Amino acid sequence: MKRRVKVGLALVIVGIVAVFGFYQFYQSFSELQRRQGWFTTFEIHLLVEHYDKYGNLISRTCHPMTVVDQGKDWIEQQLFNPNASQKALYIGVSNDSSSVDTSWTALPNEITSAGLSRKEGTYTSTGVGSANVTVTFSVTGTASTKLYGIYYSLTGNTLIAAEQQGEANQKNLNDGDTLKITVMWSHG
Repeated sequence: MKRRVKVGLALVIVGIVAVFGFYQFYQSFSELQRRQGWFTTFEIHLLVEHYDKYGNLISRTCHPMTVVDQGKDWIEQQLFNPNASQKALYIGVSNDSSSVDTSWTALPNEITSAGLSRKEGTYTSTGVGSANVTVTFSVTGTASTKLYGIYYSLTGNTLIAAEQQGEANQKNLNDGDTLKITVMWSHG
């Protein structure tokens, strides 16, 4: 009988260790996914505060909201609708080596010559809450690019997102070349 208790206890301990180990692995993997940008999410949180008639806080709760399909489609339309006054359809390029800085409002040293000036792309819905914006530049000189951005207007400091692809992925362009860029947007 004592042996069964010991075996049972050992199995419980092994089970707890296995669950804890899996949880640690899952948390580390999830953090790696977030840091590497493997999954892009869109979050909305709701804060509810309850005060009594004297202004004393009674309770405060905050929870994530669920973005419904219609909401995802609405956000997509707000970003990319060709009839909107401000739409996320404009793509710019640079050969600057800077790491992306979230305070940027424009790409540093954005290229405005050789057929590589900021240009309006074509919007294509690819499903619920996802879309592509594609632009093709016809190169009319010699230039290099490795930093890219999407804007909500053809001119000005209206940068929405940027990507630094680095020296190893630099595109060295010659007169007559074509540079096609597709920004793939989704949230879920």
